[in-house]
Amino acid sequence: MGKQIAKQSGFASSAETDCTVSSGQTVSETADLGRPYAFISIYCADMVGVPSATTMTLQVANSADGTLNDLYSANMGALLTSETLPDGSGDTYHTTVIDAIGIQKIQITLSGAATADVDFKIVGVDAGKLY
Repeated sequence: MGKQIAKQSGFASSAETDCTVSSGQTVSETADLGRPYAFISIYCADMVGVPSATTMTLQVANSADGTLNDLYSANMGALLTSETLPDGSGDTYHTTVIDAIGIQKIQITLSGAATADVDFKIVGVDAGKLY
């Protein structure tokens, strides 16, 4: 019998997990995706509580009981920081973090205090079924 080669079929993802930065705060609650993922997708449907000129950094851990640490860019060796976030009612935000390989827990930190609750949704994404 010949050598078998693993093939990937699509993508697998976690359930959508809430990660809210409460009004008056800069740090969100911690979102646990249940297991490590290769990529992290972050989405917010309404950025109304984000002050103008605000950026975002992430603190991550690779296990449920792991200590949260700042996420650095793999290629740049610098703290991974977003561009200035949208800050208007009805403005949306979506990004995929590709430097998050093996991350299970995530926490969002804004550079300015939220003026209203900012509800982010986090999804872990990785390769689908190997067969």
